[in-house]
Amino acid sequence: MIKAIIYNSNTGFTKQYAYHFALNTGLPIYNIKEAKKKLNKDDEVIYFSWINANKITKLKKLKNYNIAYIGVVGMSFYSEELIESLKKDNNINNIYYLQGGIRWRYLNTFQRIIMKIVLSGYEKKHKKGLLNPEEEMIYERINLGYENVDLNSLNHLIEWYKDLNNFVS
Repeated sequence: MIKAIIYNSNTGFTKQYAYHFALNTGLPIYNIKEAKKKLNKDDEVIYFSWINANKITKLKKLKNYNIAYIGVVGMSFYSEELIESLKKDNNINNIYYLQGGIRWRYLNTFQRIIMKIVLSGYEKKHKKGLLNPEEEMIYERINLGYENVDLNSLNHLIEWYKDLNNFVS
């Protein structure tokens, strides 16, 4: 039985999704630090986090929990290839993808430097007309900042939880 939601958010998008999920399921919600104080090892949880270089951030900090599902937040368009890549790179099967964005003001110095390097690579390809449509979208989102939280995109995960809960009852 799922005991709680744990989240890790850097710029706020993941936190928005996690709290919306909590409101719709009645599950308690904790950030990673709070979870260590409130939950027991091996408790079943749902984890919400963001993607950094195709890695689910701070996933290793949850190794003692039984993760039923992970809601991951990123800038890319949803695709089966993206999901398969995330599953492989993070050694996990139950992934639910949500679009977030980029809020430059919340990035730390290191993250800003990395994003500027990434942006520079896109910019060079953009000037030469070499970006495919998804790369063009990512270039524009990084360059201008972007917010795309769509709380309705959680509906399938909320329904999964409610169906699971009704089945268990």
